[in-house]
Amino acid sequence: MIQADLFNQIGLRVCEKDFNLIIGQALGINWTRDPFDRLIVGNALVNGNILLTKDKNILANYKNAQWD
Repeated sequence: MIQADLFNQIGLRVCEKDFNLIIGQALGINWTRDPFDRLIVGNALVNGNILLTKDKNILANYKNAQWD
């Protein structure tokens, strides 16, 4: 299974955050119309997590976005 292999190789895990909380955060994002960007940032917003991204729009609008 791909998920098990990725867990063994890099420690990848399925997100256990409450999806309703993620959706609630995503609905408050008005600087993009892209639903996937809203979900990605909404997920990071739930706990104020750092989000690694090269997306210039996200970098400009989400204070915890980084690309080093």
